[in-house]
Amino acid sequence: AVFTTIRALHRRALPGPDGTMLRDRQVEALVGQHVAASRFTAEVLRAPWARADEVYRARWPTALGALLQRRLLRALSDPLRYQLTVGDVTVDAACEDATVHLTLTERRRKQVVQLSLRLERRDGPWAVWDVLSPEVSLMRTWRSRFARAARHQGSLEGLDRELGELARR
Repeated sequence: AVFTTIRALHRRALPGPDGTMLRDRQVEALVGQHVAASRFTAEVLRAPWARADEVYRARWPTALGALLQRRLLRALSDPLRYQLTVGDVTVDAACEDATVHLTLTERRRKQVVQLSLRLERRDGPWAVWDVLSPEVSLMRTWRSRFARAARHQGSLEGLDRELGELARR
């Protein structure tokens, strides 16, 4: 449904830079509603997240959620170029976690990309907390990066500086 809405926003966007800017803001707002920033942060940071106080737990999901949102927006930058097919969907017994397998087929060249989304649903819409291709998990990629950063920095304050730098970029 989100992909269909994004395609509709692209189809009916007003011409010119103002139309593009308006469309991009609408797409960004829509995608932002479907990003599970806290879950992504908890899964990426693991041990530092478990040791973090309330201040860090309030701040860190902003940086990592923005990272996840930017990755999703980049992947969805040209939705009219692709046909999306939803494959297998696995939902846990409590209907709070799901994995959705997707196939994106490029309309012109017929190139096929297989993706999986890991989602959670707590008190709102389903939200993405990981994107997987056959080769890589976004969450695991960032987990290894921040595990190295946490070891290198040696403290939660150092990791906080690293996340702050990521947010500024």
